[in-house]
Amino acid sequence: MLVDGAPIALTPLEFRLLTALLRGNGRVITREDLRSGLGEWAGSRSRSVDLHIHRIRRKLGPRAAALLTTERGVGFRLRAAPKRADPA
Repeated sequence: MLVDGAPIALTPLEFRLLTALLRGNGRVITREDLRSGLGEWAGSRSRSVDLHIHRIRRKLGPRAAALLTTERGVGFRLRAAPKRADPA
């Protein structure tokens, strides 16, 4: 994965979570849907999705991480980045 042209290393689980959020196309994805879509893994507990989302945000950096929002009591949403204005 590239963020602002720099490569970011994600674990396979982080990559699958981010892929699920991207496929959501800006919609909120519930924690349960994220967890069930990943299947069972070592440490699969109720707050494990939150932990992995936290790690993804740290790796993405502040600008990109701001696009990955928590919808309290529901789940997570990955918003599209605003388009940059073309220099005239």
